Amino acid sequence: MRHANSESGTIDVSDHDRTLSDRGLAACARVGALLTPEPHAAEHVLCSSATRARQTLAAVAVDAGWDLRAGKPTVDYDRRLYVASCKQIIDAIRATDDDVSRLMVVAHYPGLGDAARLLAGQGDETHYTRLCESFPPAALARLEFSTGHWREGGPGGGVLTTFVA
Repeated sequence: MRHANSESGTIDVSDHDRTLSDRGLAACARVGALLTPEPHAAEHVLCSSATRARQTLAAVAVDAGWDLRAGKPTVDYDRRLYVASCKQIIDAIRATDDDVSRLMVVAHYPGLGDAARLLAGQGDETHYTRLCESFPPAALARLEFSTGHWREGGPGGGVLTTFVA
C-alpha cells in the first residue's frame, strides 16, 4: 500500500514528517474496510518510518479492526523504506521471516509501484492495466505467491488479485 494523501510540505516541516490530509484519512478508512475479513488481515507489516506512512497504517488498522498496540499485526517501522527503490523494497520483502504468511508493505512512490509491477506476473488483467497506469496515494495492490519462502519472491512471481486506487 502506498501512503495516503499528505499535507503539502512547508519550510517548517521536513518531507519525512509531513502528516496526512483529511482526504488521506478518508481514503485509509476505505482501504481498511477492504482488509477487515480475516483472510485479508496482515500478520506483519513493513512500514516506512515517515509520519504519513505511519499514520496511513494506523488509520487503516482502525477500520480493519487491527490492534497495533497488541501486535496484531506486528509492525517493523523502517527508515530504509522511506523513499526506497524498487530493489530495496523487494529486498525487504525477501528478508521477511517465513513464519509470516500475509505481509503488508506501506511505503512510497515510485519504489512501491515499481515493485508491485515487477512482482506481478499474472492475475486480473484489468487490475494489472490499472496498476501499470498509476499507483496513486492510498492505492493497494494485493499479490499472492505460491512459494513458501519470501526470499524466493522475484520478478513475475506474484499473482495480482486486487488493485484498489
